[in-house]
Amino acid sequence: MKIVDILASNLTIPYPGEVRPAWQPGLVTTSHNFTLVRIRTDEGITGIGGTSGHSAGTIATQVKPYLIGEDPFATERLARIYRSAGSGIWCIDMALWDIIGKAAGLPLYKLWGHYRTAVPAYASAVEMGTPESRAELALHYQGLGFTAMKLRLHNEQMADDLAFVDAAKKATGGRMRLIVDANQATSLPCPEPGVR
Repeated sequence: MKIVDILASNLTIPYPGEVRPAWQPGLVTTSHNFTLVRIRTDEGITGIGGTSGHSAGTIATQVKPYLIGEDPFATERLARIYRSAGSGIWCIDMALWDIIGKAAGLPLYKLWGHYRTAVPAYASAVEMGTPESRAELALHYQGLGFTAMKLRLHNEQMADDLAFVDAAKKATGGRMRLIVDANQATSLPCPEPGVR
């Protein structure tokens, strides 16, 4: 099997309103930039991948010329090509694995030596919000059938972050698993001199 074409499209997906992503404080956006990539093979299999950002131009100029004619199963060898093209190009790897799974007639979790047959889905909050808005969102997600939710935390005081968790837990009657994402909490207190 050989790669015969790579098509990448930049998409702008509108949001229903303004969004303030927790990982970019101060940003207010009304859309999401996304790149959809399709890798076609000479056996009629098309692998699909996607990533945030607009990377279609980079894929067309820095990835496609080097992947045409290559074996899509050679993921380790081909990774150096899209790794060198810059960040946000791992959608190529996703599309290659989509080809491999389709060619094998198996879902990837089986090809990768699955341990579980199912993974519970969870809803994810994008914004920080307030305890009240997180409680309202938790109820919304619970009403859609989700049994777990991820909250974004990034307040100066841990007590303020815990107020988000407490509000969501109370609103859902404790029947929703709560996960926290504190990866934006980068202003950790400095230890006193000589204290480890």
